[in-house]
Amino acid sequence: MSEKVFHEHILGLIDLIADTLDWLKDEKIESSLSGISLRFFKSFMKNDENSLHDNISTFISKSYAYWPSIKKRDEEFLSNNAGILFEGVDETYINELNRLFLLKDENGDFLIPTSPTRESIWKYIECLVKDSIKYIHQYRSPDPETKKYRRTYFGKTEDFEGISVRENATIWNVKL
Repeated sequence: MSEKVFHEHILGLIDLIADTLDWLKDEKIESSLSGISLRFFKSFMKNDENSLHDNISTFISKSYAYWPSIKKRDEEFLSNNAGILFEGVDETYINELNRLFLLKDENGDFLIPTSPTRESIWKYIECLVKDSIKYIHQYRSPDPETKKYRRTYFGKTEDFEGISVRENATIWNVKL
C-alpha cells in the first residue's frame, strides 16, 4: 500500500533532518530544535490505517499546488514550506526549520543542510509526491470484487479532484 510507503518515507525524512540537527549542535550552531526533539515527535506518529490515510490525504491536499516547484527543486519552496511536510507540528518548530534551511556560510553557500543532505531531502520529498500519485491511482481504482470505484476510505470520501494521475505519473516517471 502506497500510504505505508509514504509513512516510511516521512519517517526517513524526519531521521535525516534529526541527524542534520545533531550535526548543527556538533558545529555549535544555535537552534531551538534538536535531533532528540524531532525523534521524540516521530515516536508519537501513528501508523494505523486511518492515520496513514489522513497523513497522505493531508499531504496531497496541502502540497499538490507545489508539485511543479518540487519537481523544479525550487529552493524557495524548500525553505518556506516545511509546514506542508510536517502538518500538525507546532509553528515554532516549522519556523526554526525554515530558518535553518536558509543559513549560509561565509561564501554565501547554503550551510544547512550540506549539499549531500540537501539532495537527500529533495529525494525524500520527491518520493512523497510519487507515493501520493500512486495512492490517488489506487484510491480511484475500482474495487476488484464489486468493480465500483472506492473513493471512500474509513467513511471519508475524497476525490482529489483536478489531479490527473496519468499526467502526473508521466511528469514524475511513476509506473502505475
